[in-house]
Formats: sequence, structure tokens, C-alpha cells
Amino acid sequence: MLICPFFVINTFMIFRTSQFPVVFFDFKTENSETNFSHLLSLCPNAVKISDIDDVNLAYQAVAKLSPDHTHAIIVNSNNFVNENFNLQEVNLIDEIDLQNTVMSFGTKNNINGNIYGSDGVQIFPTSLLANITKYENLTDPNNLKNDSLTFLRFNRMLSELVINTTPKQAWTTGFVEVMKLCYHNDKFLQLEQIDWRNYERLWRWIHIGADIENGIWAILGARQAAYIALTKQNFDYNEIKNSQHLQNLFQTQFDTFQNNAINECNRLGNDIRKVTKDFRIVNVYSSDSSKIYKEIITPCKRSPETFIKYKYPGHFDVVFIGTEKNSDNNFELVKEKYPKVKRIPSNKNIFESYIEAAKVATTEYFWVVNFDHTVANDFNFEFYIPFYDEAKIRIWKSKNPNNVVYDYLGIKLLPKFFTLHMNKDNKSLIENINKPFEPIFNVSNFTSFIGHDSI
Repeated sequence: MLICPFFVINTFMIFRTSQFPVVFFDFKTENSETNFSHLLSLCPNAVKISDIDDVNLAYQAVAKLSPDHTHAIIVNSNNFVNENFNLQEVNLIDEIDLQNTVMSFGTKNNINGNIYGSDGVQIFPTSLLANITKYENLTDPNNLKNDSLTFLRFNRMLSELVINTTPKQAWTTGFVEVMKLCYHNDKFLQLEQIDWRNYERLWRWIHIGADIENGIWAILGARQAAYIALTKQNFDYNEIKNSQHLQNLFQTQFDTFQNNAINECNRLGNDIRKVTKDFRIVNVYSSDSSKIYKEIITPCKRSPETFIKYKYPGHFDVVFIGTEKNSDNNFELVKEKYPKVKRIPSNKNIFESYIEAAKVATTEYFWVVNFDHTVANDFNFEFYIPFYDEAKIRIWKSKNPNNVVYDYLGIKLLPKFFTLHMNKDNKSLIENINKPFEPIFNVSNFTSFIGHDSI
């Protein structure tokens, strides 16, 4: 007898992953046997599908393997699942149409720390798999507005993506993933057309990973893909699904650059920067710098754990800049409104302070409160941002001791990634971050400054 995995509790259903079949997709990656053996130690009944020439047929095969189940859990062969993989319970609101919903758990790759959903553990309705016709619609990272399905991208991670077993595996993964990030609707995108969250992923691919074995090969593959895509080179995108073609491409690169891969990476980076005029694209981070950068948390806040379709989380970290004694009262006022506020010392260069604030923030946006900001009684650290809105700088108004209201001395809501990589060469915050500015016409605070400040 099949036990129903859904239990109604008030307005929620509890979804238990342990009550569904687990299927391992063996794409013959270098570490697939190791990963499958580990999965079997946690889920002895897991089934493996091998010799996958057509991914659509593989998905249809899952439906045939699980005719008595409403859903099936799929694990791709690069995934080394967590020890608690099979012990998950998730609250889902009643309104979710589970027969047209793909549930996606995050996975962090071991080279650069990128967090993905499409490459991690996924739960599919078997009825959907039985009729699947185009796998790319489910995995295209730029296909964020697919309204035919509900994608529930869970914040929690159930696996690590191990992709550095050999130089070939690392290079191929970097090349393919960046190709996906740069391609949508049958064409290569301009850099500014790439969704800003995907831009952050692309940036990590082409900069971070020199600290790990074969990481430089992932960076080289990623930079070669980015150069092809962003300069509109003659390349058939469909070849990323041709394993023999990728093998031939890799072998050429390995034979040519095995002794100077990092120099080739930096040359490509310089060429990409010239074409895109994007100052954020620089030389490959050193081994030590890569380690440090990966300690900076990549937000996995794609949607709240209690899911509403396309809802963007409205709660962002608050960072108070300044440890001076005369700022303690202002800090306590912020703490009353947001108890989890983080506090960092001031820097002589205000832009350096913003960068340090971005480092400790764990959300895609973060609030910045300066030491001389006395938060207004009616101000709350709540602001709704539509999921598909482009990254912006938002600054509230401020009032000085003479009751003069300024547009540029108020509390700020900044995008983490672009603040972290701001230019610092200009006098203006907006120029340095190089993202659109949206003024908010409410007074957020009182400030002791009477003079002017530049945004």
C-alpha cells in the first residue's frame, strides 16, 4: 500500500522526500561511481540510469520506473549528497500545484562556491517526466520566467557538486556552464542582458578556483566560453551536448596550455574586458584570494522556504558602519528595529566601508546605516523588490539638524555583489557601483551632518 506523503496542517502540506524513489543519472563523469556508491549507503534502493544519450528519454524512463509514485527524486552524477539527504521535510502552501511543480535543492560546486538549483537534487512530478519533450526548458539558467511550471528553488543545499576530479572534467564543466549563462532564446546574450544573479555566477566561474586542484582548468574553460559568447564567435551552441566535440576541444586546449593555463586565462580576461568594458573582469584570483573570496557567502535566497510563486524575500541584512562610542545610541536604535544587525568599524574611505559591509552581508541586498544616522521612528527595514527587477541602488532621504532634507545622506539598500566589486575610483557611489539609482522619497533618519555628500 502506498502511503500518501502529504499531510494537511492548517494551510500547509508537509512534503517528505524519504517517501519517493531516488534515481541517479549516470552521465559517466569521472567521479560518478564514487558518488553513486555514497548515495547507495544512504538510500539502498536508489536506482541508476546509465548510457544517457538523450536526456529527454532518460527523464521519461524515470516515470516508467516509478509508475506508482506521484514524484521522483533525481540526482545527477556530479553530486555528492549530504548525510541528511534522505531526511528532509518541507512545508508547502496548499495553493501550489504539485503536478506542475519542480522542486530544486541548491548545490555548491567545490571549485568556486557557485550555488545552483538546476544541477542539484531535484524532485519532479512523474506525470511531467512522462511527457517531457525539451529538457533545456527545465535547465536553462536564463529561463527565469517559465510560466508553464512552478519552480520551487529551495534555499537549503543537499549536495556538493564535485567537478575537479580531472582537468577535463573541470574544463568541460566551466565551458558548458558559462555557455548556458550566456545563451537564451537561441542566441548569445550581451553581458548587460544576462540576469544579474546569473552575472554573479558567471563572474565566479571566470575568476575563482585557483586554490583547488584543476580549478584553473575550470576557469580556462569558463573564460573561453565567455569570450566565444560575448564576442559572438561562430560557435554552434548545441555542441555543448556533444561529448566527443567537447573532448576534442579540451584536448586541444590541454595540449596547448598545460604549462601556462593561468597566462592564457589572464589574456582572455583582458580581451573580454576590452570588448565588454566591464571593469569587474580582472585577472584570475590567486590561490589565497580565492580561498578568502569563497568565505564570502553567496546568497542562496532565491525564494522563502514557505513558498509563494515568484515571491522575492523582503528581509535583508542590516549592517551598521561605525564603532565609535558616540554612535552607540544610534546602533541601539537600529538594534531595536532589527535585532540581528551587524556592526563593522568605519573606514577612512567610505567606499571601503561599503565593501566591508557587503562582505559580511548574507543576502542579495543589504541595508547600510552610517554611524551618524539616527533612525526615524516610523522607518522600518522592510522593502519589497520584485524578483525580476534589475539590480539597483536605493537611497532614502535624510534630515539634518537644520531640518533640511537631503536626497543623499539617508539609509541605503545596496546590491551585495556589485557593492563588493565597486570601482572606488570615482567620487560617486552610483558611478562606482555602476547600477541604476532609485531614490526613495521618505525620510529614513536624522544626521548630524549639515554639509554635502556625493552619491
